[in-house]
Amino acid sequence: MNTIVSPKPWHKGYVIVFCLLALSGYMISCSSARYAESESRDSETVHSEPPPGLGRGINLGNYLEAKGYEGAWSGGRKIEATDLERIRNRGFTTVRIPVRWSDHCQKDPPYQIDAAFMARVQEVFDWALKAELNVVLNVHHYEEMMNESRLFLPKHRERLAAIWNQICNAFPLDRYPKDSVVFELLNEPNGAVGYDEWNAIIAELTALIWDKNQQAQRKIMIGTANWGGVGGIYKLRLPDTCNRDNTIITFHFYEPFQFTHQG
Repeated sequence: MNTIVSPKPWHKGYVIVFCLLALSGYMISCSSARYAESESRDSETVHSEPPPGLGRGINLGNYLEAKGYEGAWSGGRKIEATDLERIRNRGFTTVRIPVRWSDHCQKDPPYQIDAAFMARVQEVFDWALKAELNVVLNVHHYEEMMNESRLFLPKHRERLAAIWNQICNAFPLDRYPKDSVVFELLNEPNGAVGYDEWNAIIAELTALIWDKNQQAQRKIMIGTANWGGVGGIYKLRLPDTCNRDNTIITFHFYEPFQFTHQG
């Protein structure tokens, strides 16, 4: 699975999403860093402005990302349609829904995702769209990929690609419009997925989503290696197909910790 990654740096006019992530309940995870209008590096401008259409966002964590099954981290409680309605009524326009696909996917080819779990994720997304919310869908807690030896990384990359292939089939543009659903490739790459590995994976997955699955209009959200921190931004190398209209760069920031984790 050899991929040539373009040396195109990330910082050529991309929109940045500045995320504050906490561990429990609902909290803001996609508020933009619009207060720092711009900063420069190597004579190039970094635009940190709100992604068009996303607006004020919140993270719906600890449910579909829970280990084993939905409810494992929430005392048995599952997401309900009224949760999405309540989020919209509180003034939010976007919800990020972390999903632990790897717990519901075969470990060997063809890496089939459990049909009941896929249907459940679709149900939650349908509720969000009915509530007039935009949705960020990601691959969350793929711990095996990060924690196992790099010797196993080629197989995990193949499995991750298979997961995204199935997501594309389940979330087509005609049912989940490009302006309403954003695909976030992988949450907080770390461990075996270093900077170089992550850049190669970005190239693979963007080609898979935009070209192979003919979702060229789908916006893709891309985080950074080394746990999604801001320090990894300048190590991103994006394919030439990435531009301001189809790519959102995101990083996670936890300081001050007592504020971001007060949920």
